[in-house]
Amino acid sequence: KMAEGSGAPTGPFAGLKICVTGFSGPERATIAKMIQSGGGVYFADLVKQCTHLVTKTVNKSAKLRCVT
Repeated sequence: KMAEGSGAPTGPFAGLKICVTGFSGPERATIAKMIQSGGGVYFADLVKQCTHLVTKTVNKSAKLRCVT
């Protein structure tokens, strides 16, 4: 969705750049659609532009804690 007249996305995920990990192909596709329909940007891979990471399981990896 776009805000009327502004061209900016609206919705609960507007302005968020979201990566996901630990989900199967069909789950990823569903989550990607939800993110995009909510105004967010979905990334299939973990990238520096990512502002939020959604994981299927709790991961206490130092690698994930260090990503900013």
